[in-house]
Formats: sequence, structure tokens, C-alpha cells
Amino acid sequence: MLHRRDLKELGGSRPYRHTKTLSRKGYVKPSYKDGVSNPKFPMNSVNVNQFQANIKQFIEQVIKQHLPLKVKGTNGQDFIVISAEDWEQQQETLYILQNSSLMQQIADSTITHTHRKGYSPTDEELDEIISI
Repeated sequence: MLHRRDLKELGGSRPYRHTKTLSRKGYVKPSYKDGVSNPKFPMNSVNVNQFQANIKQFIEQVIKQHLPLKVKGTNGQDFIVISAEDWEQQQETLYILQNSSLMQQIADSTITHTHRKGYSPTDEELDEIISI
């Protein structure tokens, strides 16, 4: 296992309050000092030459870790690599956030749940739901 001190050799940069551990295959394993997700959308970054040289490993890393990768272009035009699953989840979240009727339903459900005034299934219904 390679550590942060070896990061310069692979050319990666460090996001806000984020440390990296590198495996021998070049995977970047994020770890947070405080154990809490970074509120500033953490992502690893590499330059375009490193990305091209290790494209397979970086794509596997993005898919496994569900953490986007910023690739720094040579002419200042950067791009982000994200897994299809993460992209779809983000698109669904954006759709819900932009749909005022869905947001109202969520708010109403939260109030109902908080006041315990929502529907409660009977024991028979619960048994059927969980197939007992």
C-alpha cells in the first residue's frame, strides 16, 4: 500500500481535508481525518496524462468508490468522470428537487411521520409485506 507521501509520484492532488491511500494498482482510496463526509463534494483529481496512462484503474475507482474524478486538462479545461449509476441518481434527485408537487408530498409526509398520524398497517398486512 502506498501512502500520501507517494502521491506526488502518481501526480494526484488532494481535495479539502482529505487524505489518500494509494494501492499498487494506482487506486485512490479516500479517507477523512474526521470520519465525516466532506461537505464540499470531495473528489480526487489527476492530470489528463495520468488519466490516459491509467484510464482503466481510474474508471474502476470511480465506479467502486462512487466518488467522481476531476481530470485536469492541459489547456485549463477540466472534466469530471462519474459512474452511470451515480449520474442517474443525481438526475433523479435534481428532478425531485425541481418538482414542487413532489417536494410538497415529501414535506407533508415528513410532518405526518413526525406527528405519528400516518397510516399504520395491521399485523396481518405487515406479515404479508415481509412474507412471514
